[in-house]
Amino acid sequence: MAKVSSGSFTTNASENRSLKFNWSVDSTSISGNYKKIYWSLVGSGSASGYVMAGDFKVVIDGETVYNSSTRIELWSGTVVASGYKTLYHDTSGNKKFSASVQASIYEYAV
Repeated sequence: MAKVSSGSFTTNASENRSLKFNWSVDSTSISGNYKKIYWSLVGSGSASGYVMAGDFKVVIDGETVYNSSTRIELWSGTVVASGYKTLYHDTSGNKKFSASVQASIYEYAV
């Protein structure tokens, strides 16, 4: 199996707006047996304008790395959050990890 150094996934869309989770290997320590990854959560989708979104949660390898109940204007391209996560791998340098994203899109009646 080929080693992967980056990846992404996109959440389901609501109001034609979704979130894209991106990750890439930032650095590797052979002696420390870990890799540090950089991750980001970015607004995406085909909707023009913005939607109100909030209650964001990002979990990587079982650890909540971002949690916010603040509502924001979510445009396509809005960087919601980003950071680094250290992942410890086996002696061959392999590590499987999971990532999940939760968020709410708010609708307003006028």
